[in-house]
Amino acid sequence: MKNTDDTIGDVGLRSVEAPARCSEQRGERRHYPRVLSAILQTEQDRVVVTVSDLSLSGARIWNAPPCLMAGDTLTLSALLHGRNTLTVPCTVIHIRGNEAHLEVGVRFDDIQPAEWRALSCYLHLRADGGRGALAS
Repeated sequence: MKNTDDTIGDVGLRSVEAPARCSEQRGERRHYPRVLSAILQTEQDRVVVTVSDLSLSGARIWNAPPCLMAGDTLTLSALLHGRNTLTVPCTVIHIRGNEAHLEVGVRFDDIQPAEWRALSCYLHLRADGGRGALAS
């Protein structure tokens, strides 16, 4: 398990990465991190959230602000491997739960090539159990 302290914008993050499950049910690599903190930026606010499911096309987010609605546009920023910062615009596609435990599904929009490569590498290394050359 690796701990790193870093900053995204002016918000500090502590990233704790541990081995996690990976599934390829949908035809693409998916990663279910045990702990991956991220910053979710709305029009009004920046909130620290937990990513519980991650793929090249989107993510499932816990601890999202209760004001979100399907169709809202957000920005998700996360520190991958303590090295690469992923910052990607996304759209809310579903909301489940209540104010005490809100789960939001987002689809990544217009992901840039550098962001896509960083995310693809992260998913590949996590699926490989961290045995790749860039493993944390």
